[in-house]
Amino acid sequence: MPVNARLITYRVPKEGKGKERIVTPNGETVSAEIVQPGTQDATGVGYISHFATCPVANMFRRK
Repeated sequence: MPVNARLITYRVPKEGKGKERIVTPNGETVSAEIVQPGTQDATGVGYISHFATCPVANMFRRK
């Protein structure tokens, strides 16, 4: 899966379902929330799918 190059810090909520899908450095996809770097309860770092942030993603969606 293509991802954005910038690492982000994330936290997996207690209920286990976050708004964002994060791809970890080892390739796993987790449901989490993005938090600021240095946040004490952060779970780890990962990447956001490029498709989620691409301004022209609709041009490439299958119909």
